[in-house]
Parts: sequence; C-alpha cells; structure tokens
Amino acid sequence: MTFAQRGKEEASDYRYFPDPDLVPVIVSDEMLNEAQASLCEFPAVRRDRFQSEYGLSLYDSTVIIEKLIPFADYFETVAKGCGDGKQAANWVTQDVTREMNDRGLTIEEFPIKAEVLAALLAKVIKGDLTIKSAREVFMDLLELPEAEITAAKIDQIIDEKGLGALQDTGQITAVIEAVVAKNEKAANDIREGKLQAAGPLIGQVMKELKGADPKTVRQMIIDHIQGN
Repeated sequence: MTFAQRGKEEASDYRYFPDPDLVPVIVSDEMLNEAQASLCEFPAVRRDRFQSEYGLSLYDSTVIIEKLIPFADYFETVAKGCGDGKQAANWVTQDVTREMNDRGLTIEEFPIKAEVLAALLAKVIKGDLTIKSAREVFMDLLELPEAEITAAKIDQIIDEKGLGALQDTGQITAVIEAVVAKNEKAANDIREGKLQAAGPLIGQVMKELKGADPKTVRQMIIDHIQGN
C-alpha cells in the first residue's frame, strides 16, 4: 500500500531542473505578435464584433456565428456590400436559410452569391425597390442557372416585370385622395390621432399602386389627412 507522507507546498518541491538535451527558447514580443496575427477570429469575438459593427442583436449574431465560418463570411460580405447589417442579417437568416434548407444546399452551394444579394438589398435600402418586389426578384434569380445570376440580371428582371418602386408622388397623391374620399370614418379616426386606422387605407392604395413603398404611402396618407 502507498501512503502520502506530505504534500508539495512550493514549486521547488517538484525539483524542476533543465533538460540538458533541450536548448533554451527565447520567445520575443515579435514572435508572440506574429503568432497572434496568424490566428483566425474566434467565434465569440466575431459575434461581439457583429453586434458592435453591424448593430445586430445578440440573437441574430449568435445564429449567424453558430452556422460556422462560411455562413458568417457570406453575411459579412452582404452587410458590407449593401451597407445595412440588420437588413443583411434578416435576409441571410430568413430568406437565404429557408431556401438553403428547402433545396438541401450549403451556403457554399447557394447560387445567389453574397455580392449579388448585396446589390439587390442596396436597391431596397435606396428606396428603388420594395421588400415585396425584392423577394420576387430573389425567387426569380433562384430559377436561373447559376452563371446567369448577376447584379445586371437583377436590373433586367426589375425592368421586364415593372417592379421598380414608384417614385411619382403626384400619382401616389391622386390615388390617396380617391381612397380617402371613400373612407370618411377612417380619415376622421386619423384626424383624431388614431393612426392605426391608416392600415386599411394603405392596403387600398397599395392595391392600386404596385411598386409603391408602404412606409412612404403611410406617411403620405397621414400627412394628407392631417393637412401637413
């Protein structure tokens, strides 16, 4: 049987001594810096950076990071290309992920490359395309051979289908006036500050004006009724 006689209290108790067969290794600050620079960005660090740099929530940044490096790279390329991290995160975690799963694809196999998606989202951000129309273009792109899915193809689809956002405020105003005239009760509610009453009016205007931006229409309806 073996019994412990005493515990070791200090490093000297371990009787460390140099190995004569090993030469001393001096690690300089330069070597340490070089080693650190060669390391990839750790997931937790990248997650925190996505929150601070792109304004993502903890949930969204975690979802993206947990899908591993290629997916996070895809998101970051889209975010940088379109200039809106939150918009990029919404599309990548929802639309892109849904189509990947439905088609059994990895992000590397996904036919709409990050640069092309960024070009599509840039049009939404600039107000040249509504979210609804952008999703229609997105689905149309997925039906094409991968070699044909380019930023130029986005413009072609928009032109062919007439999906560009309506910029003619005069035309929008004319439709708003007609809709408001038919909905006196809703108009009175809005005058009293019940802005939720604008919802049905927005729907009617959007039905007449395909391609109009819902947020713009809402504000124009409120301004028109309240006399702003």
